[in-house]
Amino acid sequence: MTYSIFLSHDSIPVILLENFLIPSEEEKNEVLHNIFEAKKEHERLNNYEKKYYSYAIKNDLNNYLKKLYNNYLLFCFKFFGNFNLSERNNTTCWAYCSNEKDFNSCWHNHERSSTINAVYYINIPKNSGGPLYFKIPKDDDNFEMFSYFPKNYDLVIFPDYLEHRPMPSSSLEYRTSINMEIICKNITSKNLFKKVFPHLYPN
Repeated sequence: MTYSIFLSHDSIPVILLENFLIPSEEEKNEVLHNIFEAKKEHERLNNYEKKYYSYAIKNDLNNYLKKLYNNYLLFCFKFFGNFNLSERNNTTCWAYCSNEKDFNSCWHNHERSSTINAVYYINIPKNSGGPLYFKIPKDDDNFEMFSYFPKNYDLVIFPDYLEHRPMPSSSLEYRTSINMEIICKNITSKNLFKKVFPHLYPN
């Protein structure tokens, strides 16, 4: 598998892998079908049952999601150095779909559910806008904002504490992403990411 790796040069610990895992047309269609089936099931829930605006992808008939997660995990082992997985680690992939008429998101992080967080973009309509925003606190009242416009098959990796929010797409075609998480044992997100971004973690 060949992909390009880019590290953020801003004051934000984000790793971008372009063309991380390019599916065949058959694989992509199958994954998108399974995602929209999960979306339909999620929409049938009442508001009390909807804890998140993303939804677990329950079917993986062609094992593409398993391959995606395993490649993500393998990359992190190589990139950050060996670490131990928590017994709570979960390989479930979660999906989020949005277009100009169907959008729901808020600022959030993944401190309660992961150590290393990743978003993989499996379908980005052309000229659809919809950046992913990150923000870093500067002091009690101010923060820095960063935007990133995803492309098909980008994998974006960032620490669990990093606040982020996808913004609305300007397309009727759905923008579709897959969220994955790694829960490590006895090491924090900051301790992992300072190996790659030491200038962001002076202490």
